[in-house]
Amino acid sequence: MPPPDITQLQKVLKEVVARITRYRGSAFNEQDTKAALIEPVLEALGWDTRDPEIVRREFKTNPKDNPVDYALLLMRQPRLMVEAKGLGESLDDQRWIGQMLGYAAVGGALWCVLTNGDSFHIYNATAPVAAADKLLCKVRLTTDPIEDVTQLLSLISHSNLGENRIEVVWKAQHIDRKVSSALREMFATPDKKLVRLIQSKESGLTPRDILNSLRRLIIRVEQQPLQFPVGRVKSSTTNPTIKKLTKPKKDRSKISPRVFGVELADLMAAGTLSTPLQLFRKYKGKLLEATLLPDGRVEFGKQFFDTCSRAAEAARESVTGRRMNTNGWVFWQFDGGAGKAKTLEAARAAYLNNRSQ
Repeated sequence: MPPPDITQLQKVLKEVVARITRYRGSAFNEQDTKAALIEPVLEALGWDTRDPEIVRREFKTNPKDNPVDYALLLMRQPRLMVEAKGLGESLDDQRWIGQMLGYAAVGGALWCVLTNGDSFHIYNATAPVAAADKLLCKVRLTTDPIEDVTQLLSLISHSNLGENRIEVVWKAQHIDRKVSSALREMFATPDKKLVRLIQSKESGLTPRDILNSLRRLIIRVEQQPLQFPVGRVKSSTTNPTIKKLTKPKKDRSKISPRVFGVELADLMAAGTLSTPLQLFRKYKGKLLEATLLPDGRVEFGKQFFDTCSRAAEAARESVTGRRMNTNGWVFWQFDGGAGKAKTLEAARAAYLNNRSQ
């Protein structure tokens, strides 16, 4: 099975979004949702919904079991199960999540998806963790950037699921969660080892100095967006958006290191960023603009924010009407010279490279 055609997938996603906009709030039941919203997406991902050897509707492992809406098969064995709800229904009901995970466990599927046609929640059904931690990602067609939606849903395409690319992403995400949790705990209740490590890096500080400083500092542990293996999707070489999605990045300065405690003020003090600095980002067809001020705050929409991430969240909310967690270092861009846009994350990476030399 060839990789999904990203251009065609994005075309289908836009058509589905138009239907959601048209029918939201009307009498649009679960069967309508499956026919008009879910099945077109499955087809665009390479799942032939008319072939019972690939897609089984109302699938039961045993005659007495309750059916799951779709079982997606590889080598005639369930690999992913899809449980559908009506458009507009919430997907956060724990009963539905438990029900879907139960279907997957009984049917032997490794992965499962809970969807109402607009939001898609992807779970690892067999991970030996609590149900809440089985969630890999959530994506919403009507609010999230189409590039993000395309990459996330491509993980469950017929070809990519066969190559098990989703497992690579899951492992990285799972490890990142564990490391983030450990770091938060480490900074929240610093032990003697951490204090001694800091003391070895910065002479002249007493343990009490360091402990008091750690209590004053606000150290954010931000998890980067999901990273995807590159070069496994079919795309048009004439489409600049698709090039941006699939072409490997060769500029090492743009690879974000896991660094904690580095703030915008550090970049400004080092001369990496000069203020006031105009920030911008084109989001869902709208140009969003902000200003990085000399005191390290970011101004957006006549409001002032202590971090670039909070400013980015407000910026996205101004377009979608919904507050979403956003990494401002990745979101905001500025003029990097020669007409090329550069992210704050790339500027931070350059600052760190210079500091390590």
